[in-house]
Amino acid sequence: MNPGIPFYSITAVFLLAFPIESRALLITNVNLIDGTGRSVRQNTSILIRDGRIAGISRSLERGREEVLDGAGAYALPGLIDSHTHLLTAPGSAHRKDTAETRTCLWKYHLHAYLASGVTTILDNAASYESATQLNRYFEAGGIGPRSFFLAPFFTPPNGYFSDPALRMEAYSDLWSPVTTRGDVVAHLERARELKPVGVKVVIEDGFGPIPVWDVHSARMRKAIREEARKRQMPLFIHSMSNDAHRKALEMKPRVLVHSLFSNETPEPEVIEAMKEAGVFVVSTIGVYDFPQMQGRTSDLDDPLVKLVVPAIEMETARKTLAWEEQNEAIAAANSPGWIPRFLLKAVLGWFYSQDVLKRRLSSAMKDLKRLHDAGVPIVMGSDSGNWPVLVSSFHGPGTIREMELLVEAGIPPLEAIRSATQRAARMIGVGDELGTLEVGRFADLLIVKANPLEDMSALRKIAWVIKEGVAKRPREWMASAPQCP
Repeated sequence: MNPGIPFYSITAVFLLAFPIESRALLITNVNLIDGTGRSVRQNTSILIRDGRIAGISRSLERGREEVLDGAGAYALPGLIDSHTHLLTAPGSAHRKDTAETRTCLWKYHLHAYLASGVTTILDNAASYESATQLNRYFEAGGIGPRSFFLAPFFTPPNGYFSDPALRMEAYSDLWSPVTTRGDVVAHLERARELKPVGVKVVIEDGFGPIPVWDVHSARMRKAIREEARKRQMPLFIHSMSNDAHRKALEMKPRVLVHSLFSNETPEPEVIEAMKEAGVFVVSTIGVYDFPQMQGRTSDLDDPLVKLVVPAIEMETARKTLAWEEQNEAIAAANSPGWIPRFLLKAVLGWFYSQDVLKRRLSSAMKDLKRLHDAGVPIVMGSDSGNWPVLVSSFHGPGTIREMELLVEAGIPPLEAIRSATQRAARMIGVGDELGTLEVGRFADLLIVKANPLEDMSALRKIAWVIKEGVAKRPREWMASAPQCP
C-alpha cells in the first residue's frame, strides 16, 4: 500500500473491484426508509442503472427499464452486519466438520446473508489464509454480500484466543501471539497486502469473575497503537469491562467491537470517555440470546431460519448432546485451568443456565441503552459464527435477531436501522458509497412486506433483496448456494 494514500480510499477501490452484472431497474410504489434517519417517504420510485441509484422520486417516468412493483412495501438500505465470523459454522466442533465441509459452509453462509437482507458484512477475525481465500472467491465471481475483514489479530501469549484448544480447526491459522514490537510490525506488514478495514486487538482477561487470560502490557499496547497509526490502519478493539475499555481508549481506537460489560455495570466516566473519544461501539448483545434457543426450539421453525440455515446446522441445533457439549466447553474456556473438570458441571449451573443468560441479556440491553442515551454511536453487529462450539449463532438470522434486540433494548427503530446502514458504512469507511438510499450510491437494498418501524420482525418477511442492482427473492439467492455434505 502506498503510504501516501489514505487507508479508507483503498476500501473504496475494493468496492469497485468485483462488479456484478446488472441491468436498468425501476422500483415503483415503495415506502422509502433511506437510512439517514429521515421520516418515511411514501409512494416512491427508485431508478437503478449500472448498479447504482440513478433517481428517487414520486414521479419517475418509465423508460425501457425492467419494473419491479413494490405494491406498497417498504424499501430500506441493505443491512450491514459489522461483527461476523463468516468462516465459522455453528456447531462445527460438535460435528467435527472436515476442511471441505467448512469451506462449503462459509460459501453457503454468503448466500444466507443475502437472502436475509444483509448486503455487507465485516469479518472480525480473519487469518491471512482465510482473507486471501475470500478475496479469491470474489475475484472468481463468487456470490455474496460485500465482505470486509479485520487483520491482523493481536493477542499476547496466554491471552484470549491464543490457545489452540480455543482456536480449534476453524481458527487454527489465526495470527500468532505477539511479544515484541517486531512481531507487531511483521503482522501489520503482512496484513497490509490484504487491504483490511482495520486491525483487531483483544484486551480480555476473562468473561467470569476470575481472570483467565493475560492481556497486552502497556508497552505492547503502545507499540500496536504507534505501528498501526504509521500505516493508517484503524484499531478495532475487543474489550468488555470498565478496566478493559479504559485500556482500549488509551490506544485511540476507531471502534470498540462489543458494547458488553461482563459481570459489571458501565461506569459513567467510562461512558463519557467513549463519547468524548468518538469511538463507534458495536452492539453484539445477541451473544446472550443465541444460547437461549436451547429453551426456544420453536425458533428453528421460523421460515427465514428454515430457508437459509444449512441442513447440517439445523440438525445439530436440535441435538441435546450438542447443547450440552457447547455449555461445558464454554464453562471450561471461561474457568481458570486449576478448576477440576468435574467441578465444571456445577459452574455451568451458575454461568450458563437459561435464567442467568436471560439476566445477562437484560443487563446488556440496559447497558446498550445507557451508551445510546449518552450519545455514543452504536453500530449493529451480531457476532454470528463466533466460535465453532456455539450451536445457534446462525449467519443471516442472527443479524435480524440483533436488529430486534436493539429495539427491545429501547433503541428507536429509525436509529436501529441507521446503526445497520448509514452509521455502519461510515464506521467501515465506505459511507460515500453505501449505507443510504441516495442518488449515486450503490443499489444495495431490501424490500420488506411490512413496516419495520412498527415491528422490526418485519425484516423476517423479505420480498426482494437487491445487491448492486441485481434483484432476487430470498429463495432465488439461496437457489445457487452449494449443497454441503
